Amino acid sequence: MISAFADAAEERQVRDAARVLGECEAVLAQPAAGALALRLALTACIRALRNVLRVAHSRGLRLGVCDDQ
Repeated sequence: MISAFADAAEERQVRDAARVLGECEAVLAQPAAGALALRLALTACIRALRNVLRVAHSRGLRLGVCDDQ
């Protein structure tokens, strides 16, 4: 039960990261994007990357290919 909940949360985080990536690419494609738009895009990207790295680390621990550091 808890494993299924964790899997669903991880899936949501990866899906959100893909969405954020698309949004960031759209901002970067706009030559007139201002500093605020770039800052918001970068902030969202950092948050998504942090979540995806947490997922990757967690999966690595479960598979025995990562140290717990």
